[in-house]
Amino acid sequence: MICRKMGRSFEESTVPVAERPGQDAAYVIDSTKARREFGWKPVVFLLEGIGGVTDWIEKNWNEIQKQPLTYQHKP
Repeated sequence: MICRKMGRSFEESTVPVAERPGQDAAYVIDSTKARREFGWKPVVFLLEGIGGVTDWIEKNWNEIQKQPLTYQHKP
């Protein structure tokens, strides 16, 4: 899959790594309780949010590439 905005495929932009110690099997997010109890609702649509993320990545790509790829579990 090619990200049109960045012109690179997911495979070209990622490095597979071994599973991290203590890694969660899955992240499940459900906003039902926040909506019901606090009246919360999203203010950014999904595609707008993804666009914002890809814009941020493009602006910060040089710095991102300098970051270590090793995972350090911090309890």
